[in-house]
Amino acid sequence: MNSSTSSSEMTYTRFVLIAFLSFLALAAVTVGAVRFLSGRLVGGDAAWTSWLLERKEAAAAEIDGPKLFFISGSSGSFGYSAEQLGDALGIDVVNMASHAGLSLPYYAYLATRNAAPGDVVVLPLEYEAFSRTQLTSHTAIVDFERGLSFFNYLGMADRVEYLRVFPVAELLSVAGQFLAGEQFVIPNSGYWRYGVNASGDLLLPEPTRLGALKALDNAREADDRDLRVSRQTAGYLTALRDELNSRGVQLILTQPPLHEFATLSDDAIRGLATELAEQGLEYHLLWNHNRVPAEMMLDSRYHTGASGRRVSTARLALMLCDEVDFAAMSASGETCTSDNLDEQRAWSNSMGTMTGFAQEDAFSRIYYRPGSSAPFRRSGTYRGPEFDVITPVGCSSTLNFQVRADVQGARISVLVNGEQEMTHVFDEMVRNIATRLWTDSIDLPVGDNELVHVQFVADRWSSQTNDASMSFSRLYRETRCG
Repeated sequence: MNSSTSSSEMTYTRFVLIAFLSFLALAAVTVGAVRFLSGRLVGGDAAWTSWLLERKEAAAAEIDGPKLFFISGSSGSFGYSAEQLGDALGIDVVNMASHAGLSLPYYAYLATRNAAPGDVVVLPLEYEAFSRTQLTSHTAIVDFERGLSFFNYLGMADRVEYLRVFPVAELLSVAGQFLAGEQFVIPNSGYWRYGVNASGDLLLPEPTRLGALKALDNAREADDRDLRVSRQTAGYLTALRDELNSRGVQLILTQPPLHEFATLSDDAIRGLATELAEQGLEYHLLWNHNRVPAEMMLDSRYHTGASGRRVSTARLALMLCDEVDFAAMSASGETCTSDNLDEQRAWSNSMGTMTGFAQEDAFSRIYYRPGSSAPFRRSGTYRGPEFDVITPVGCSSTLNFQVRADVQGARISVLVNGEQEMTHVFDEMVRNIATRLWTDSIDLPVGDNELVHVQFVADRWSSQTNDASMSFSRLYRETRCG
């Protein structure tokens, strides 16, 4: 070998060594910069998810002793109430559901991070979550905003995937905010409008007309083909179950709340449960597959309003009381009492008794409690309740009602889309002053319109100021499709 060749090889070796060291230095600087910038909110849904999880995990940390908590996407945040569940079961419950943009590995991380011996972990995952497990950019940015603890939890293969999906633009955005001295400002829009209580529950409103229509559109986008269990999902869930069980923690897989008209068939949902059973994973079905009346849905097929959440939570409570022995989790040892369960059963069956109907801006004040009625108070121009009923295209619907009027001779007419359809005169009195109940039903029109306007018009009220001489004791829509 001549001297020129040896010199060239040494130069090349030196170049490779310098390049390698430069790469290591750049990687070290990058990792250092990422860690330095982590913990800062970027914005969008990921920021809301990070903000929400901080509050939910703080709520869990406040509990000294065994607890039940549930983890899922936003179907759990909107669709289940930890406060109601805790009252029904007689134990401590925390809502740790957040956003469906997170991946199953992150849910597993949250479960193992927050579970202690004696706990019960419930996963009411959205149906689509079973067919995918890959890490998402939403997961990566949420972890970045929360300090990269999830990254440290992952194995090497998942860390490589994490780095692949990490949105570099978000990192640069945070760096720009930091250098400019900007602070993240929480907006008063989107999901940020909903506060969080001490149990981790969102403070939800009732649906609006526009929201109910949006939920109906989203329900029709659902596809049975998304109801399958991937091999990776089964592996993650089996490993999570085994890990939790080894620590004295019970895992329960069950259903999310679902819009009653979602185009996911009962057969496909039962098929999903069968697939999980074949993998050794028990999937607990809820009454009527936890389908929630259309008027109770907020803005998607998985998001309930406040009353819809009460219905779906009642069904979850009844299933859990059948499947789990909670005696050791209660200070008094008294759980799932008969009085509590009776109330939950009444709400669980609310497919047949609506708490309200969506109208222009909010819900009519048609409140349902077992054994009571819903009065309507008179005003100067008020002649009776009116509301919009959702009647999906291609379905036949009947409005069933039971109404009373405390004024003898009062005439109540039912108008559908402005046309009078039936009339009843309260001319028979019983028990001194109370009139008989009027129980009837009316077929609603089938056509291209998805909203039918219904009015109950009274021709007279009592002479008392602000009286409540007209009320419903039953009011619900029964719909048959296909």
